[in-house]
Amino acid sequence: MPRYFFDFADANDVYPDDQGTDLPDVEAAKVEAAKALAAIVKDKADGSDRSFAMIVRTETGEVLLHARIKFEIEMAH
Repeated sequence: MPRYFFDFADANDVYPDDQGTDLPDVEAAKVEAAKALAAIVKDKADGSDRSFAMIVRTETGEVLLHARIKFEIEMAH
């Protein structure tokens, strides 16, 4: 099974995944990236406008996909 790495990024830093996760294919990696990003954002949401990203790469460093979430709050007039 291929190993995929899920690097998390916010506006300030990139947090590389040094261990990786064995998954059957890139579609499974896409689902895992979405779930992981949603879980991280849930913990980091603080009410301010923020952007978060998950970069999925292979063992050789090839970037396969970027998943992004932009959190915005707009006040009603």
